[in-house]
Amino acid sequence: MKVKIKDDEKVDSLDFKDLQLIQKKDGFCFGMDAVILSNFVDISMKNAIICDLGTGTRSNSNFNKC
Repeated sequence: MKVKIKDDEKVDSLDFKDLQLIQKKDGFCFGMDAVILSNFVDISMKNAIICDLGTGTRSNSNFNKC
């Protein structure tokens, strides 16, 4: 499927099941850690709810100021 993107956007591949996502060129960029870790999850329950409690890529920025 071909999608039209804006000038300030880019298309990145997840290298997983041919999935791609559109991201801002100079904004927060999605990381691969969630995709990699999701391969270790076993969902055997129907209608299971999954929650990613990650803190993002800048989780240590405030601790460096202490």
